[in-house]
Amino acid sequence: MASIISHEIRNPLAVISNATRLLKTLVRPQEPKLIKQFSVIESEIVQANSIINEVLSYARTRKMIFSTIEVNSYLHELISSFPMPAHIKVEERLNSESVCIKVDAEEIKQALRNIITNAVDAMPAGGTLTIGSRAGRRLVCIYIQDTGTGISDEVRKGMFSPFFTTKARGTGLGLAVVRKAIFRHNGKLFIKSELGKGSGFYVFLKIYHKMGDTNYGKASQDFGSR
Repeated sequence: MASIISHEIRNPLAVISNATRLLKTLVRPQEPKLIKQFSVIESEIVQANSIINEVLSYARTRKMIFSTIEVNSYLHELISSFPMPAHIKVEERLNSESVCIKVDAEEIKQALRNIITNAVDAMPAGGTLTIGSRAGRRLVCIYIQDTGTGISDEVRKGMFSPFFTTKARGTGLGLAVVRKAIFRHNGKLFIKSELGKGSGFYVFLKIYHKMGDTNYGKASQDFGSR
């Protein structure tokens, strides 16, 4: 159903987009009001396509493509590529020990980006975003903490449900995608939050390999058998 509806919406969006580009070529430069309205139309088309992609991403269950990644370099690259607003200060607190996990790198990246986006949205007036990792014997914790508004008990009850949102715009699928991705990796997610002080999201995944460990992948296998 999501695929059919998305297809039926994308077709008219493409027509609108093409018509807008054509009409822009006919508008004289001295008509700034019209040019501004065309920019609004183009922006809304991008927003609509983004919503379609989000719905399709959640509805589809694609086959996972596993790869072995080193956690700290993976997180550093994620932070570097995220379009961070100027009013947000970022702190990296990465584990001193090099640890690898075996995951679908794109799926976990999307989940972490969704958490970061929520954290940034929770700090409209600015704040500190802390992203780090801690390694145990069999599990690694990837954590994202903010100094934002915090999460009320009422919101926590429904925040992972599809289409639940407290924002004026959006599908409400961001955290539902997070939960789905972590569940598919047999991971765990914990949240700590205090109103007015901020929130922390803690993602636990199985360690696949530690540098210098001769039992390659043993930690992951042992955990999975318990």
